[in-house]
Amino acid sequence: MLKKSTYKWLDLDAMCSMLIPDYEVVQIRYFTATLKRIPHKPGQEQRQQTYLRALTANPKINVHLGQFRVDPMWLPIYPWEYEVDGSPRKTHIYKFEEKGSDVNLATHLIMDAMLDAADLYMVLTNDSDQYEPLRMLSHVHQKNVGLILPGDNHSSKFRSLNLSRTLVLREGVLASSQLPIEVRDKVGKITKPISW
Repeated sequence: MLKKSTYKWLDLDAMCSMLIPDYEVVQIRYFTATLKRIPHKPGQEQRQQTYLRALTANPKINVHLGQFRVDPMWLPIYPWEYEVDGSPRKTHIYKFEEKGSDVNLATHLIMDAMLDAADLYMVLTNDSDQYEPLRMLSHVHQKNVGLILPGDNHSSKFRSLNLSRTLVLREGVLASSQLPIEVRDKVGKITKPISW
């Protein structure tokens, strides 16, 4: 939802409080990976670090980092093109991939729920890999688990889950949940990047 939006300076605490106003937000776990330098996106890693620092100025927010991989590989061209011998014509690409965040999310979700760390556990994701952890916690362990789906284009696999609550995150909530232009932490002032 945020890729092409102007709402990237997102205040996760404000957003969660708006989405579940009947609960006090006590902890937010944010799963991501540290970006690597990409020549055609100058400064993106600095912008990400600025945002992560602004997030962690709030003591409720914990950032959990996976790995960001850039792997060169040869893949078939689409629409399909073929060599004289009938094999698919390939092109050299770089595949950008975040690794570990989905496993980290599931691990912390299950651990927090097993420790009864909260009354409600909400997961914001469109990754159908989270289906089974959500299903097991809700249906096998009877935990109060909910799902926040980003926008209308979400995985149909989640439809079969009968969770405590399922919410759809809309653009209006993103617009109303922005950090101030300047945020302060123990080190000093953090200023919202001019562009993303």
